[in-house]
Amino acid sequence: MLPYWPSMIVNRWITEQQDFQTTFWGTRLVELSGQEPTGHYLSDAGPGTSEILRATHREVLSNLTPTWLCGVFDWFDKEHQHWHQITQPLADHDPEDNTRDIVVTKTLTLMAFS
Repeated sequence: MLPYWPSMIVNRWITEQQDFQTTFWGTRLVELSGQEPTGHYLSDAGPGTSEILRATHREVLSNLTPTWLCGVFDWFDKEHQHWHQITQPLADHDPEDNTRDIVVTKTLTLMAFS
């Protein structure tokens, strides 16, 4: 998995905000976008884009199945840069739960560029 880290994103569902917060944004993504949105919410991506991203991530967590999206980095004023992403649920052990249940609160996205 290490070779893919520069193109990976990890987002965590924050119930209080009713939004996903980016907890990891790979270095390749920083190079391409010119920004480092770790700590920001998907709703910060701007109108249109944020709704699509949030709906996709909610679907991934609800169905626990991967999904695919593609587009351009228009919210970073990089309309020439195309992206393709696969987003999948990322299992996380709930530290508040003393059982061995796996609670999925995060999504993992791997991006490719053209």
